Amino acid sequence: MTVGGSVGREKLATVWGGIVGWIYRHIIVVLTCMLLAGVALIFWSTHRVFQRLVSAVATQDVSQQAELVAGLRTLYMSEVVSRLRAHGVEARGDYEGKERAIPLPETLTAALGRKLGERQPGFQIRLYNDPPFPSRQDGGPRDEFEREALRLLRARPAQEVARFERAEGRTVLRYARAEVARAECVSCHNSHAGSPKRDWREGDLMGVLEIIRPLNPVVTQVRSELSETFALIGGMTGLGLLALGLVMGRLRRTSADLEQRVAERTVELERAKVAAQTEMESHRRTEQQFHDLVESAPDAIVIVNREGRIVLVNAETGRLFGYPRVELLGQPVETLIPGRFHDRHVHERQGYTHHPARRPMGSGLELFGRRKDGSEFPAEISLSPLETAQGRLITAVIRDVTERRKAKEELERHVAEVERFTYVASHHLQEPLRMVASFVELLRHRYRDRLDADADEFIKFAVEGTVRMKALLQDLHAYANLFRRPARLGPTDCEAVLKTVLGRMQTGIAASGANITHDPLPTVTADAALLTQLFENLLGNALKFCRKEAPQIHVGARREGGAWRFSVQDNGLGIEPQYFERIFRVFERLHRHEDYPGTGVGLATCKRIVEHHGGRIWVEAELGRGSTFHFTIPDAAAAAKP
Repeated sequence: MTVGGSVGREKLATVWGGIVGWIYRHIIVVLTCMLLAGVALIFWSTHRVFQRLVSAVATQDVSQQAELVAGLRTLYMSEVVSRLRAHGVEARGDYEGKERAIPLPETLTAALGRKLGERQPGFQIRLYNDPPFPSRQDGGPRDEFEREALRLLRARPAQEVARFERAEGRTVLRYARAEVARAECVSCHNSHAGSPKRDWREGDLMGVLEIIRPLNPVVTQVRSELSETFALIGGMTGLGLLALGLVMGRLRRTSADLEQRVAERTVELERAKVAAQTEMESHRRTEQQFHDLVESAPDAIVIVNREGRIVLVNAETGRLFGYPRVELLGQPVETLIPGRFHDRHVHERQGYTHHPARRPMGSGLELFGRRKDGSEFPAEISLSPLETAQGRLITAVIRDVTERRKAKEELERHVAEVERFTYVASHHLQEPLRMVASFVELLRHRYRDRLDADADEFIKFAVEGTVRMKALLQDLHAYANLFRRPARLGPTDCEAVLKTVLGRMQTGIAASGANITHDPLPTVTADAALLTQLFENLLGNALKFCRKEAPQIHVGARREGGAWRFSVQDNGLGIEPQYFERIFRVFERLHRHEDYPGTGVGLATCKRIVEHHGGRIWVEAELGRGSTFHFTIPDAAAAAKP
């Protein structure tokens, strides 16, 4: 069997080789036959296309005519019948010869059909129903098409029924559509004497509007155009055969050259194929790495297209929002947001799509997420654009911050309790301290020079300690009481604030011989009282921590982005870098009380005031060469600009 099978394959290969050789030898004949077959196929296809075109044009035309007829009836009913009825004019089917009577909409439609039929033989407009109106002899279905149309439209009034038929030697299109009872029709038909029933309801099938249109004019025109097309195709076929002969001659001369080029191109394609396979494998690995990265992310990741529809989500998204992944793909991203935010989010999303910029987590874009069960949770959103071959995509990283918000609220509650305790403690400790100070001072005066030197020194230490404790409690009380009253934010002229502070400190300035200068200062949105205390504390420190020469102090201000940056520069003692953060803590001091009095609350108060206004404070200094304290106040006017 192996020998027989081998012989059979050899014969088949011989026959096939002979056929291919004959085709190569008679290539012009073969190509000519193929061209003629193609032309014949074009003729047949063109004829079919024109037939479908005739059907489509006729169906669309008759549908538009039906719309016009229905619109005419509605207009006639609302603008003519309803108005004339108020003047005693009745709409009747037998209106002819009767005074104060006009035709019913159906009667008018039938008359319109007759007029159009006179202008175009074979054209008809029919209105029929089941049961028919008694006043109309031809009101019911006449043939199988009309009965079928009634059955179909009664089941589905919104559809249209159309059929091509031969009638009286011509091709016609029969088109039917439902006539549905409207609100304004129900009362009229239920009360009309010629109505076949009295229980019409809105939406009932009252009848069928049928238009019968002959297609002979259209077919004649199409055939004329088809003949011209066939003639053009025939001419092009002749030119094609002539061009084919010329081309074949040229092909024979270039065959050898092409074979050589094909061989070279084959080698190049093989190389390109290997390179493409390598690139595809690299692309596949990259996609897999991206997929693994998205899936392993601890946050929910949602990728949407320019239209705002979800194209990719990770497993964490399904867990966080309670959706199976397949339910989210293709849905608007607003599905994951409570309804009250939809309009605003659509507007913001469209603006971001046109002007994208990376928004890191915690940049202020905070929304609420909505789970499948309708529950909501506070979310923090990070956005970043992603350019792909399919266009720009937007990647949203969503993090549930419910626990963080609870922790923040708990922390704020504890801070408030600590502040309240500090305020109450500092307030209530002052009374017993005053009593101790009074009695110690009394001991000092009554027993001065009556006890030994050690006792006098001890009493002196006690008096100094009570004075320091009193100052400490007063500063602590002021610190705790700093924000117990509501903030009074408003336009604050910093020039006026500085003038007030310099007036209060005039005695200390004169005593130290200080020279205080300042730049032009702006007007900012701030609490004037707190801003006054801020400048007073910073200038007071500059006067206190000075060297032997007279203090030189400069107050500067310049705009930086959306904020004003203020600075208080002096030529005092300076600060070592390791203490830059420490000095802003409560009760932190770098010098002995005997050298420089104070409680260590002033700079902590400055920090709270600046942060209360949404800014930050820091120091730049060098030991022995002075210090510069900087702080920022947001520019509310700049922030309000789009």
